[in-house]
Amino acid sequence: MSQALRQHLKERLQPLLESRGFVADQPQHALFWTYRRHDGEQLHILEVQWDKYQRPRFILNYGTVPSAGLSIQDRLVPATELAASWASDAGRLQAGTSASESWFRQDRPWWRRLLGAAPLEPQVPVQQLLACLGELEIYWHSGLLGPHMWPLGRTQ
Repeated sequence: MSQALRQHLKERLQPLLESRGFVADQPQHALFWTYRRHDGEQLHILEVQWDKYQRPRFILNYGTVPSAGLSIQDRLVPATELAASWASDAGRLQAGTSASESWFRQDRPWWRRLLGAAPLEPQVPVQQLLACLGELEIYWHSGLLGPHMWPLGRTQ
């Protein structure tokens, strides 16, 4: 895994999210970095999900849950314990506009590696993410999905 990619993403993404009212969960998990923001009766959740096989790539999960939490099997689960995937509007912000371009990645696709293509600089996938991030703000204000947003189970 590229430590340079992790470091560059943390340096660029965390201050931006904090400026927009998000707070990072502590401690951060190795495969998931979770950020939460209260917006009235709702809580916005963002999760940077790292590749479980240690490849230099990530995806951004999003979701909206009630600030009071969710009642699951007669137990109230606080919003601070919920994952983005538990939200009724769970989805992913991804690098491309098709299913084959889901990961923000520093490594090249296998066929390009076979042809000798070198990995991208860590700034490239981070910049791709930052360029798409505004789609989430539009979604949370208007409900409109952007071209890089992939709902996982939208019921709204």
